[in-house]
Amino acid sequence: MRQVREGLEVLGINSDAVLHHATPRLFYACELHDHARPGLLGLETGPVVAAPKASAVAEAWRVRWLANRSKNPEILTQVAQFAPEQLAMSLVGPEQNDQLDLALA
Repeated sequence: MRQVREGLEVLGINSDAVLHHATPRLFYACELHDHARPGLLGLETGPVVAAPKASAVAEAWRVRWLANRSKNPEILTQVAQFAPEQLAMSLVGPEQNDQLDLALA
């Protein structure tokens, strides 16, 4: 992509006008301690805080995301159409990927 951009610029074509990406990159963050937001935004450096336990992250996810979705009639209809085998297959991750492995304590 960088070479295409440079090539367009050499030809006198505004690469920003041509290489517009329709889908912006999303960044998700979760406030796990009091200074998380200003720290993530680079506004201040707060104290070094120990990572939360996996159980605390899971509980926050259940409260924030799962509880609301489990009350949504459309979601419940979709879930009811799943066979147990489909659900089991969706829970199996790839054997190898390029993602970082997070140590959950």
